[in-house]
Amino acid sequence: MPLNKPVSVWVTDTNAEAQMLRNVLAEAGIEAYVTEDLSLTGMAGASSSNDLPQVWVDSTVAEQAVALLTEIDRRLRERSSDGIGVSTDQSPPEGTCERCGKASTFAPEYRGTVQECPHCGAFMDVGDLTGEWDVGEESGE
Repeated sequence: MPLNKPVSVWVTDTNAEAQMLRNVLAEAGIEAYVTEDLSLTGMAGASSSNDLPQVWVDSTVAEQAVALLTEIDRRLRERSSDGIGVSTDQSPPEGTCERCGKASTFAPEYRGTVQECPHCGAFMDVGDLTGEWDVGEESGE
């Protein structure tokens, strides 16, 4: 369903990160959409902030979405600085499409995301996300 009054609540560096954050919002019951960087320069890095991927939600849930994404960002930075939950696995992740049954290999930065199957276009999970966490509770604290 289209958003009534869409607002951009988060800007990311990569399309994969934007899709991951959209998935997190969806799991929390917040409908979200992503505008991806489809420019040719986006493959090597965005040329301007207008080209960066963005996460969009309805204005009625923007505050809730920003709070959740800010908490996730805080946890990721904390884990990254501690070296906890950071994947050192740089091998290309694989995924098998549930629709067509074909296996595909993706770049390491797509590990733990949902991507389009290069064979049939259906959405598919890519590899396992190392260092997964439950966004609803603090772990070990």
